[in-house]
This record gives sequence, structure tokens and C-alpha cells, in this order.
Amino acid sequence: MLSKWETGRHRPSPYYQDLLCRYFQLPAAALFPEHPPDHALDPVAPQLVVTHRDLQQAMLGLVDGAHEHLVSVGSRSRDRGYLDAIEHTLATRPELVHYRVLFGPPRHPLLTEHLHRLIALRDPGDRSHGVKTLHISMITSPDYPERHFVATEHAAVVTLPSLTSAEAFDTGIVLDAAAGARYLEHARQLYLAGRRADTVPALTALTALTASTSRPQEAPITTVDMLAAARDDHHSVLALTRELIAIPSRGGIDPGQPILDHTTAWLTSRRLPVRILRDPTGTAVALVTDIHGRHRGPRWVLDACLDTAAFGDEHAWTHPPTTPAIHAGWLYGRGSADSKAAVAIFCHLAARIAAIRDQLTGTLTLLFDLDEHTGGFHGAQAFLADAGEVAGVMIGYPGLDHIVVGGRGVHRARLHVHGVASHSGGRTSTPNAISKATQLVTALDATELPGAGHGFPAAKLTVTEIHAGASFSITPDLCSIGIDLRTTPAFDDHAAEQLLRRVTDTIDRAWPGTQPTLIEQVLRWPPYALPDSPPAVALFTAARGLGLDVTAKIAGPSNIGNLLAGHGIAVTAGFGVAHIGEHSTDERIRLDSIPLVHAAYHHAICTLLSATEAHTPTWALHH
Repeated sequence: MLSKWETGRHRPSPYYQDLLCRYFQLPAAALFPEHPPDHALDPVAPQLVVTHRDLQQAMLGLVDGAHEHLVSVGSRSRDRGYLDAIEHTLATRPELVHYRVLFGPPRHPLLTEHLHRLIALRDPGDRSHGVKTLHISMITSPDYPERHFVATEHAAVVTLPSLTSAEAFDTGIVLDAAAGARYLEHARQLYLAGRRADTVPALTALTALTASTSRPQEAPITTVDMLAAARDDHHSVLALTRELIAIPSRGGIDPGQPILDHTTAWLTSRRLPVRILRDPTGTAVALVTDIHGRHRGPRWVLDACLDTAAFGDEHAWTHPPTTPAIHAGWLYGRGSADSKAAVAIFCHLAARIAAIRDQLTGTLTLLFDLDEHTGGFHGAQAFLADAGEVAGVMIGYPGLDHIVVGGRGVHRARLHVHGVASHSGGRTSTPNAISKATQLVTALDATELPGAGHGFPAAKLTVTEIHAGASFSITPDLCSIGIDLRTTPAFDDHAAEQLLRRVTDTIDRAWPGTQPTLIEQVLRWPPYALPDSPPAVALFTAARGLGLDVTAKIAGPSNIGNLLAGHGIAVTAGFGVAHIGEHSTDERIRLDSIPLVHAAYHHAICTLLSATEAHTPTWALHH
């Protein structure tokens, strides 16, 4: 990289000339010789343009003449010809470096679409030309006044307030190459001061659902306002959470209808529509509520489960599992953490969002699964079967310190190990399926799997069940083993399958006279990591705006997030109330964490459904 002094384009001031002479220990004549004038760099008088046609032609001419750099600053572009010209220039000049700096979200859908086309044209991560060639960022700080200009290495056009009317776009000033070079640097500094929007997820999160120009622009709403709204709702959220805890809803044990009826009654009393989803047998497996905005757009889902884990030893609980007792700032009860508090919070958010649906773009959906803790996930599967396209899902699993953006995959199989049946008291022994299975389990346990890496925990193999034998007098000829493998990018589904086949083949060869082990595939979910998805970015922004020091986490246990990610849906699979004892004795949540979670999800969903978090409708704070 050469400075303008080194290329002879600029002579430093006497003060800096003296510093450089002392540093290089050379006389001024050697360091700063007189150069013949470069007439190409002579300043050209600024040219004022005062008609829309002239301003448009000046901007188009600038774009067409760009060969090294092109910067465009502003969020109000809606001239299709101008935006098309930028795209054409980038498509035909792959080495040209382009900066687009926004001041707040795009004011017009045409600009939003243009930005997405730029990323389609140019991969911001590509360095095949030695440098990054596409830079997009958004200035969100009010300390930077909005400005509008386009510049190249040859010239700059700066738009000015109209000389003819308050609404016209027809006035600007055309500047020379020297000014163009300075405005290039100006744009680079603005880019560094803004929030990056160089990827599709980041761009979607920052410009998501740009409000139409017909919508009223109101005072900025902050996470502080959302927290105030959450505190207003707190007593009602707490009351609903306690009511839900009092209704036993253990997956596969308790009937689901009572908790479905109670949740339905709460929602319908607030004029929120409810649909009950059923599996092929007619059993109710989920509750769904849809809130459609005035403007068509993506569907965003808030998900939580209504069923819970089993109670375990009820006598070991400090308070009975379905008694929602409060003690020392904690609310006790099965399902308090996973995930009845989330259900209550999401119900209240739906009521608030419904009050402002006319101001929103897209659909907010509540999905409350009644078949999660069984491992069947029939509620989620029934939803996916008829939901159409889903842009993203945020799952209210507990945990205030992190946002789960990924998870290990799961590969479950049953190994049916064969022996030869005979009377256990006979003179001749036959191959025992249990003995053979024991060797197989030992071999599997001894297998070394890849360790942690790329944010993922280590791969893991667990023998979870063994079934064999019928009586003391029979040598068993069949033993079934349940295997749970947690997969990662370094140990994927294919590797898990190959491992099982390799080990079973080895054991089978050591047991001649027995049938080969049958591998029954039970479940396959791939690992996933989506740290830059729109729901994740919106939720991180909201949580950090509340002062929460949240970090991204890739979960060890697999969950419904894997199912959703496997369908190509952006998902966060965990951010919720602070808790202790999830799935264990004395499950409980910290009461003061409820408003924080409420406010974070409120802010995130308004960001996704509105033009921007900075213009969340004031009505969102009131029923």
C-alpha cells in the first residue's frame, strides 16, 4: 500500500515534512522533490444540477464510469434504473470494490431487493481477487446524521435539498476526482462505524420486513420500553405459569386435553384464534395460534412444549410437582422451566402483537407441542405438514446465559444380535445372543470418537437399552441393544452408520454359526449450527440491549431444533428463564428472569415483524 505522498500526489505540511526528514535522516529536497503538475488531478469547479433528469444522468454516468471503486450512501434509493445500473456494473466488473452504507433500514422495498441481489451477485466472503469486493453496513447510531452521495475514483455526486420543492429529488452537486477520492474514504469510515450486513442472514435481520411508506413512523422503541411492558404483564404471566404447572401433563402419561383446554380458554378469551393439530389416530398433539399482519410476509414461530418430563420420586420433592409454590424468589413445579413459563410468556406476547397486527408484515405463530417429551415430536411434525414456508422458529427452552444456535445430531439404532436357542441345561452349549451382545457392547464402548471442535461438543456413543431372554431354561437366540449416537460435522450420520456396520461385522465374524446382526435405524437428525440466522441475530440484539451477557451455544443434547433445521428452517433452540433442576427433582425458575425473557422475545419478534427495531410501533407496548 502506497500513501499519496509516496506516489507524488500530495505534499505534507511543513510540520510533517520535518518529522519525515528526521525519521528518514534525509534532506527535504530528497524526500519532497518538485513534481510537474498532474493536470488530471487539477480541481474542477463543482457543478450544480437542478433537475431530476440531470441529477439522474450524473449519477448513472458515475456508476457507468466506475472501474476500481463505487460507493453509494443512503437508504432512500428507489430509482430502478439507478439500482439496475449498479448491479450491471458489479456483474461486468468483478474486480470493482463496492460499498453500500445505509442510514437505518431501506425506506423502499426496491432497495431491500437490490441489496439481496448484490449478495447474490457477489459473495462477500470471496477473496479470489485478493480483497473483499462487497461491503454493506447500516448506521444505527443517531450520532451520525443521514447523508446521501455516490462516488468513484473519478468523481462524486452529492444530493442536496431540492431548490424547487420540499418533496422533489432534483438537486445535487457534481464534484471532481479529488473530491471523489475523499468521499471514498468517507464511505469506508462510515462502513466501519455501521453494523455489518454482508451476509443474507445479517441483511435480513437488519432490513427484515421493511415497513411500507404508508405506515406511520413513530418514536424509537427500545429494549427499556419492552422491559417496562414485560413488567406490566409480569403478574399475569406468573399467574398463567402457575395455572399450567398445576395441570399434570407428563408426556405419554397424563391426558393432554386438560392443559390444551386451559391454554385454549386463555387465548380465545383474548380473541386469539386457536387450532388443535392431531396425529393420524386423531389424538391432539399441538396447539397453534396464527396472527397475520396487514402486509404479507414470512412466518415466524414461537415454540414451547405443553407436555413435561415425568415426576420421578415425588417424595423427594420439597413441594409436590404440581404445586406451584414460590419460595425465596423461585417458582417450583414440574414444567416450570421446560417449558410452561415460555408458554405463558408467548401467550402474552401474542396478545400484544395481535393488538398491532395492522402495522406488521408477516405472521406470528405460536406452536405449543403436546408430544415432545415422548420423543415423538408429532406436534411439530403435524405443524410442518401443513404450515407452508416457515422463515424461522425461536424455541423457549430455559437458560438465560446463552442462545442455542445449533446442536449435535442424533443417530439412533437398535442392534438385533442373534444366537442359537437351546435348553440351558443341555449337554451341548449353543451360541448365546446375550454373550455375543456383551462383546458387541464392549467393542462399541472401546471405539474412539472425534473430540470437540468448531464449537461442537465431542461425538458420543451410549448404550441405552438391552432386551433379551425369556426364562432360566432357554439359551436366548436374540438380544436387542439400543444405541444412541450424538453426531457432529466431524462424525456425521454416514460415519455413525459405518461405525455400527464395521463393529457388528467384526463381532459377527467371531461368532460363526449365528445370523448376522440386524441394524434397525430408528432416528436420524443431522447436526446444525445457525449463529447468523435472522432469529438468532434478532434475539442476540434484544438480549444484549437488556444488558444480558449472552453467548452462542451449540447444545450437546439433540432436540426439536434438529428436526426444524433438517427442514431448512432457521432456528434458535434455547433462550429462556433462569432455572435449576430441569427434568429432575425440585425443578424451579427464578422469578426475576421472567420479565427479561419476555422483553427479549418481544423486541426480537417486533424486529422480525416490523421495519426495524428502531421503529417498533408504540402500540406494541399496550393491549
